[in-house]
Amino acid sequence: MSSSPSPDLHADVRADVVEEAARLTDGLARLEVVGRLLGGVAVAAHRHGDSPRTLDRTYSDIDILVPRRSGRAVASALGRLGYEGNKRFNALHGDRRMMFQDRVHGRQLDVLVGTFAMCHALDLDERLDTGTTTLTPADLLLTKLQVVHVTYKDLLDAVTLLHHHELGDRVGPRWT
Repeated sequence: MSSSPSPDLHADVRADVVEEAARLTDGLARLEVVGRLLGGVAVAAHRHGDSPRTLDRTYSDIDILVPRRSGRAVASALGRLGYEGNKRFNALHGDRRMMFQDRVHGRQLDVLVGTFAMCHALDLDERLDTGTTTLTPADLLLTKLQVVHVTYKDLLDAVTLLHHHELGDRVGPRWT
């Protein structure tokens, strides 16, 4: 993988955060780097059809989860996609979390490495093979429901996921 920016990947950073998240995950896939959206933008990707207007909300940043031991590949790919790493923060915390900003809009990209850790740690490293650009709806819901000091946006995201996905009564073979 070349370290120089690729014009077709780098030059087209989108102003709309949801569009940019789609461009970002597509670019990572094209560079053969695994990265799954989580957070509010991931929930937005799971809105299928009409939603009540009361579930509408805005998004300001992008959050992705990457596999452990993929730090260098992720940093290189994000550089090619128009993101600049926070060198000091990434040097200190890069084994579990990295921070980047897009060079065009200054928007934050938070990269979690293997584990989602807020109020509780959710080891999701082995659950990235979703076949989509996001974590599974169930894992996204877990990230929202485990928050002790829940925000209004967290509640909207949880309700949005439940509104757009049927609840099941079985566990898939991978999650037993």
